[in-house]
Amino acid sequence: MDELPGLPGVVRTLTLPVLRHVRTIREWHAGLLTETEIAALAGDTPASTAAASADLLPAFDGAELTRSDRLLVNTLAEDGRCTYDELARVSGVSEATARRRLGVLRREGRVRVRAAIEPVLLGLPVEAVLWVRAVPAAVGRVAAALAESPHARYVSFVTGERQLLALTAFPNEAALHDFVTRSPWLDEAASVEVSMVLGSLKRGGMLAPWLRG
Repeated sequence: MDELPGLPGVVRTLTLPVLRHVRTIREWHAGLLTETEIAALAGDTPASTAAASADLLPAFDGAELTRSDRLLVNTLAEDGRCTYDELARVSGVSEATARRRLGVLRREGRVRVRAAIEPVLLGLPVEAVLWVRAVPAAVGRVAAALAESPHARYVSFVTGERQLLALTAFPNEAALHDFVTRSPWLDEAASVEVSMVLGSLKRGGMLAPWLRG
């Protein structure tokens, strides 16, 4: 926060603490897969259970990684689709060892594998940030209704004049218009501010492809 105002060209910053997450990007499903398909990808574990168990993973204890583990982790950070054979060759161990070490690192909470999805690749090129205000008695119901929509990639309670922040994605502007004018949750919303996303520079810690060296 101290460094941001010192960046060349920055004239204003706004910081709003997140009070509680309702839906995170990791939990988002665009409505393209069935529950059976989602469970199969989660290793026969229901999506809600898989998301909850990921939050219960232990935090790593700060112990330094071995050289081969560092090489394995750095390789995965560059390309999360690397095979065990590729990880083994880069880290200088056998394929069986690479498989075992990655399993250990994941169980210890040192490595978490997730997909950074570009909505446009799913046919959802129109992205928007929604700032929603509701009367205090209704804000929980509005948040829950927003989170149930496949268009809502992220929903959280924030401080400030508007209690809810939602990141959304749509196939076109007409769908966005319908969402912010005809959705049932609007009956309990006092106001909705819509900001179109013109471009994303970073998702899930990864720079956009055109910004990578």
